[in-house]
Amino acid sequence: MTVSLRWYQQNAVDAVLNTDLKNPVLGLPTGSGKSHTAAAIIRNMLDSGKINRAVIATHTGVLVDQNHQDYVTHWKKGEGVGVVSASVSSKKDWAADVVFGSVGTLMRNPGKLGPRDVLLIDECHRVSSDPKSGYATLINALRYHRPEMPVIGMTATYWRLGEGLLWEVDNPIFDGIAYDLCTGPDFTRLVDEG
Repeated sequence: MTVSLRWYQQNAVDAVLNTDLKNPVLGLPTGSGKSHTAAAIIRNMLDSGKINRAVIATHTGVLVDQNHQDYVTHWKKGEGVGVVSASVSSKKDWAADVVFGSVGTLMRNPGKLGPRDVLLIDECHRVSSDPKSGYATLINALRYHRPEMPVIGMTATYWRLGEGLLWEVDNPIFDGIAYDLCTGPDFTRLVDEG
């Protein structure tokens, strides 16, 4: 079964695939289908040969499961796809080409993931500027194998209270916004369309 993307989801996919940013953020409002957008980004990168192995991380098992299920809905009944999250499954498929996982589980044994070509973080506003945080631990471990590995972030709130924009904080992971559906004319269009 293949799911068609909405115009703004396709715009977000195109923006990531064509940006000059190394570690872009996508600003997508709550309910806009970030998990479908993430699935399309990873699938497009795999199909184009830009990547061979990916990790999609978030902070809760519920979102891990949702992201995984939406990916499987889009492509290949989940071939080459694994879940690494203590709250979702006791079986952890660290070696799958595409791994969906919770940062809490992934950061404990990141070496089991081996080399990865991209990390996509859902709800990336939760990425702390603390270099000892769970996400920093995961990113540093993955970049041990691939120092230039891009990190793609998705969030409805790319502003951290007391710190500023995610790409302007101390020790930023991200370097700018590739697509913003949270403000501007695309947001207005989204509201107008209901």
